Amino acid sequence: NTGGTITMSSSLDRLNVTGSVTFNGGSTTGLLTAGQINVSSNFTQSDTTSTSSFSASGTFKVRFTGSTTQAVTMADPGSGTSHFQDLEVANASGGQVNVSGQPQVNGNLSLTTATANLTGSSLTVAGNLSNVASSQITLTSLYLGGSLSLGSPLSSSTWLLLTGTNQTFQGSFGGNV
Repeated sequence: NTGGTITMSSSLDRLNVTGSVTFNGGSTTGLLTAGQINVSSNFTQSDTTSTSSFSASGTFKVRFTGSTTQAVTMADPGSGTSHFQDLEVANASGGQVNVSGQPQVNGNLSLTTATANLTGSSLTVAGNLSNVASSQITLTSLYLGGSLSLGSPLSSSTWLLLTGTNQTFQGSFGGNV
């Protein structure tokens, strides 16, 4: 790609991806401000043209809905480079989202189905994290800037690193703080 981008700026904007999606074009800073991408397979951010090839803001959400393992890879994660705004894990039975490359979520992360399963290395969430009963979070480390509302405990192997102020917690925590 030589710099292609996508613009989504209305709350009614939707992009349903039934296969894998790769962001490897120009900077999307200021272009992904509202709407939602629904992904049922893998999500990749590469940096052939720009380190900000996926830079969401505003009310923009990515929603993972797969029924098999979905890989999430970001080559340039960070609040000023490529990052999610809001992220939802809503896997069907048998699905899981496996993160690598320490993706950044500048907004909120939610696991909204009992079959949601988030695994992998590290993840940074600047906003709030919530999950429903029976959903699973098994990460090496989770950097959290907002509040934590757990319907199901984090895995005992997950390290929670608190990066905000006046953070509140609801639910049972099974990991390490």
